[in-house]
This record gives sequence, C-alpha cells and structure tokens, in this order.
Amino acid sequence: MLGRTGCESSAFGIKRPRKVARRLCAVGTLRRTVSEGRIREELIGVVNEWDPATVENDVEEIGQFMGDDWTIIGADGSVGDKATFLELVKSGMLSHDVMESEDFQVRVDRRLAQAA
Repeated sequence: MLGRTGCESSAFGIKRPRKVARRLCAVGTLRRTVSEGRIREELIGVVNEWDPATVENDVEEIGQFMGDDWTIIGADGSVGDKATFLELVKSGMLSHDVMESEDFQVRVDRRLAQAA
C-alpha cells in the first residue's frame, strides 16, 4: 500500500519499499496532492518493474520493492519472509524464468493505494 501525500516516512506508512516511495515522490507528492489517476499509473508502473527484476533474479533490485515486513505465501500454504526469500534467490535455490503480473486491481483511497 502506498501513501498519497508527502514524501516523509509517515506519509507512506511505517515501512515502505524504497522503489515505491521514490516513484511516488518523483510524480509530485511534494505538492501534497496527487491525482488518483496518477497514483494508479505509478503503482501499475511499479508492479510492471517488479516482473523483470524478478526474472533477472536481481536480489538487490527485488529487495527495493519489498518492505521489511514483506511476506509470501507459497502454493503449499507455507509463509516466507523477505530475508528468506532474498537469500533463496541469492543462493540460486530459487530462480524465476517467468514473472507476469496481470489481472490485478488498483484501489486508491483517501490516503492509501493498493495493487492486489
């Protein structure tokens, strides 16, 4: 989820991925107001940047998209955290040949935006 106003930490929630914060600040959140359409476009852009970073198995770049509390739920119901996920990618035990984010919805509320 992304905050809609300001570039200070509290505007984006307690923890925010650096990549996301940088993108929103670049589109004018310093103006204190960003249109819903622009937030939507930028969030879709961030989602679309996630895919190639994942296919390239670039641990540093992937980590830029993740908050410290990021989690993933596996097909078997197992839950993994950011550190474990990145370590698996770094070691080569987990790699991605294809990553295509599609069929997601972007929701923009008064102070938050979410792609799910």
